[in-house]
Amino acid sequence: LVILQLGDSHVQGGVQPRATRMCLARAWQLEMLPIGIATPFAAARMNEPSETYSSTHGAWRVCNALRLRSPAPYGFAPIAFETTSKEATLRVRMQETSVPQMMPTQAKVFFTPVKKMLTPLLNNLRPDTVEYNRGVAIYRFREPQNEFILSFAADSSDSYAFRLHGFLFDNSDSPFLFCSAGLNGADVNVYLRNTFLQTSIRGLNPDIILLSLGTNDAYSLQFDPTRFASSVRDLVFLLRSACPAAYIIFTTPNDHLFGSSAENPRLEDACEVLRNLAIELNVGLWDFNRIMGGAGSVYSWCNQGLMAADGLHLSAMGYELQGRLLGMALHDMLSKKKENWK
Repeated sequence: LVILQLGDSHVQGGVQPRATRMCLARAWQLEMLPIGIATPFAAARMNEPSETYSSTHGAWRVCNALRLRSPAPYGFAPIAFETTSKEATLRVRMQETSVPQMMPTQAKVFFTPVKKMLTPLLNNLRPDTVEYNRGVAIYRFREPQNEFILSFAADSSDSYAFRLHGFLFDNSDSPFLFCSAGLNGADVNVYLRNTFLQTSIRGLNPDIILLSLGTNDAYSLQFDPTRFASSVRDLVFLLRSACPAAYIIFTTPNDHLFGSSAENPRLEDACEVLRNLAIELNVGLWDFNRIMGGAGSVYSWCNQGLMAADGLHLSAMGYELQGRLLGMALHDMLSKKKENWK
């Protein structure tokens, strides 16, 4: 079973996805799970989920779809890392956390397939398989690994470039993979600018896709419900074209403050668009906005220590609660529908 969650900063931070992953693991009596998708955010001087820590050596350029507004190829999270030096390296180290994780025996490196591309090496090993059309190099290890170093070989004199999308860390003993990818500030259109998203989705072939977007769309003063609905329709069409069998679920954004002082007047419109589209497009809906109490509930969540100081993001405790609630909802759905949930 493969579940993929796409979203914004609420997902990039990793606390909610980790809580969801562990809730499902416990429900299925699994002691540990692999982390799945890993984006080396720390290498871009951004916050990275606590399960990993990344760093670079040599010349790398960060390509962020939030700032580069023209269409381009990115990973599951709309960010990429480019180098034109075969001496460049990127390190990802597994971190000890309060939640035990299954160390990887399999790794995938996602990239943009281009001519004159450097060959990616992982821990000095060449890939077992390279699927150039899907932009993925696959590595298998006899023993679990707790650190990965990406380096390069120039197989011809004119090989000089590599555009990294991210990694996927898995373990052959795991029956379940919960993957998450988010980007601070991302709205629906940021994902639509990713020209490689369909290829990435097709390669992962998830059973469930959670779309956790809408916060940044509604936070903009230029928010328009009609345009937002059109963009969400386009994203659902893109995902269904890539993976027709996947069951898509919208999650509505949490109630929050605008400018740390007043309720966001556009948030309810964004949530209502998602509710209506869930019916129109025949997708699932996990209405977290109503679960937390709807409009104005941000104040009670603040009083309970479940919101961050900015009134926009949840606190660590709030994200852990949200993650457990989502995990319980997913487990309930899968338990009830079993063979015919798709």
